[in-house]
Amino acid sequence: MSIKEFIDKNYIILTNDFTKDKIENICSYARVVPLDTTMNKIYDSWRINKFLIDNYFIDHPVIKELETHPEYEIVFSRFSTPDLNLLKIECGKKIEEPLLVIKLNDMNSVPELLYEGKRIDNLRNVCLDWETKSEEIGHSGFKFTQIDKDVDVPYEITIEKRRLF
Repeated sequence: MSIKEFIDKNYIILTNDFTKDKIENICSYARVVPLDTTMNKIYDSWRINKFLIDNYFIDHPVIKELETHPEYEIVFSRFSTPDLNLLKIECGKKIEEPLLVIKLNDMNSVPELLYEGKRIDNLRNVCLDWETKSEEIGHSGFKFTQIDKDVDVPYEITIEKRRLF
C-alpha cells in the first residue's frame, strides 16, 4: 500500500519532526506524530491501534513499546523521496523539478545534465559556480553549451544563469 492508502485507512504515522512536516504539508489530514512524543499522548490523542512507522526507527524505544501490544497493527515502511513524491501525486500536489541536475559517474565520464526536467544532449561544456562568504546565500550560477546537430550547419547553444549576492 502507498502512504496515502495508509492515511486514508486512519493509520497514525510515526516518524521524525522533519518528515512529519513534509507529510502534513502534502496531506493536511494525515495523522502524523513525531517519535519524541510520549506514548500516553499518542494513546490519548486518537485511540487508534494502527501505526505506519518509518523503517529508520525500527529500533526506537517508542516502537519497541508499541510492539509489546499484540492488539496493535504495526506496519513498517520507507519514507524516501520517491515515496513522498508518490504521496504528492496521489494528493494532487505538483512535484517540483530541480532547476539543474548534473550527474557525473566518474572523472572520465561525460556528464549527464537535466535542465528544467529536460535532458540536454550533445554537451560541449558544463560549468557550475557557487560561492558564499557565510552561511547565508551567496552568488551562484551555471553555464552549459551544447551542439545543435539537428540543422544543416551545426551551431552552439549556450545557456547561462547567474545570481549575484
